[in-house]
Amino acid sequence: MAHMKEVRKLGETLFGILSVALGLEPEYLKGMGCSNGYDFVYNYYPHCPQPKLTLGAQGNSDPSFLTILLQDQIRGLQVFYEKSVD
Repeated sequence: MAHMKEVRKLGETLFGILSVALGLEPEYLKGMGCSNGYDFVYNYYPHCPQPKLTLGAQGNSDPSFLTILLQDQIRGLQVFYEKSVD
């Protein structure tokens, strides 16, 4: 619960920073409801000793306005920019 509270605080801070970066008032995005409806999803993918034998996770997209991702030392996450993953 403490982790969720801190991530929520981080999200609120980021909305303020994004608003200002867009030339808006700090509370603008929050006022639009962009921070409503928090959804916390925690996934853990342990290291695979034989990665050549795995298929990996299927492509997906996050339907939220903002995604906060904690990346650890295990490489493998791919972000597609302007490319369909379906």
